[in-house]
Amino acid sequence: MAQSGWGASYAAGAEPIERESRGSKMSWVGHAVPARTYDRGCSPPRILLTVRKSVSRNQLFTGLFILALVNGLAARVSQGLDNFDVAAIAAAALGVSAVVWFACVAALSLVLRKTRAEAVKTVDAFVGFAVLFLVAVPIKELSWFALAALAVYVIWTLQADSVMRRGALIFLAITVPMCWGPLLLHAFAKPFLWTDALFVSNLIGTEQTGNLVKFADGSGYFQIFPACSSYHNVSLAFLGWISASQFVERKWSPMDLVWCLLAALSVVAVNVTRIGLIGLYRDHFETIHGTFGSTIADCVSLGLILAICLLGVRREIFART
Repeated sequence: MAQSGWGASYAAGAEPIERESRGSKMSWVGHAVPARTYDRGCSPPRILLTVRKSVSRNQLFTGLFILALVNGLAARVSQGLDNFDVAAIAAAALGVSAVVWFACVAALSLVLRKTRAEAVKTVDAFVGFAVLFLVAVPIKELSWFALAALAVYVIWTLQADSVMRRGALIFLAITVPMCWGPLLLHAFAKPFLWTDALFVSNLIGTEQTGNLVKFADGSGYFQIFPACSSYHNVSLAFLGWISASQFVERKWSPMDLVWCLLAALSVVAVNVTRIGLIGLYRDHFETIHGTFGSTIADCVSLGLILAICLLGVRREIFART
């Protein structure tokens, strides 16, 4: 008869065995219990297994990049989409710089290239869920934050010569003029605008008080607001160079900083000159400050950025032809 208590087993169909304690004549009969092992925490969740079987690592990153980018850009035209206003949608699209659109095309063309398939890692899946959560929240800045965070993760984990890593660098640079640059300018507007006013006042030879600059004819002062700051286009200059250099697979060198700085200084010079013309010719304030003057300045800045970037990567371009 089986003894109850610690020696007993309740496993159905177990064979009885007899054990004898060492150094004692006492024996007891129990039932053999089949051993059970548990692999706790070793098997990945079912949803992760599904993701691993469905997509490769690069495909996962590409889909997340596209989702975060489209969601961030869609926030610019959300009002037009709500009212089905084609004019508002077109105006919002034109409000995004051509440099940003070029960067988007360059980054997407890189991440969509076919590469060696790698299995999705557990950390990749968690990063993907975090990106999906941030994109789902109806705050436009979070989409750009998700894009930047994903780009940093890809840059950190992939090899330096990876095509996906080059595309991630461009995506990270895109978030600067679209999100971080305006936020930084808004948070530290006073020193930035003071610097703009200093440049303009020295250019036209008049007085400066904070972000106020005196007209050349002495009739009064005009104020420089954040929307007119030269630093908006500085981030576009850096984005243009990063996009061009990564697209043609240019290896980094100290000259990259020189080209970036040259592009940035060129767009600052254009904007300072435009504001300086406002100070010199008060009677033409509306023309220079309005749509006509803004369009001319943007076209000149875009042309300088394009020319400097093409000049900097000319060797890589000619090597491909």
